[in-house]
Amino acid sequence: MPTTHPEQIHPRCTEDPMTDREMIDLWKTGEPMVSIAAKARRRNGLSIGEVREIVLGRPN
Repeated sequence: MPTTHPEQIHPRCTEDPMTDREMIDLWKTGEPMVSIAAKARRRNGLSIGEVREIVLGRPN
């Protein structure tokens, strides 16, 4: 189950929300945190802090 804030998902986004595993895998393959956060903001409604917490496994 992906972490989401449905009320904050971009209204024109047609892609499924990213799973936590997808975010972690992108980080492990060298994707910049800001890029992952931008995708997660649009698709899941998450803030960069929330993405950082998911990817790094610890709170800000």
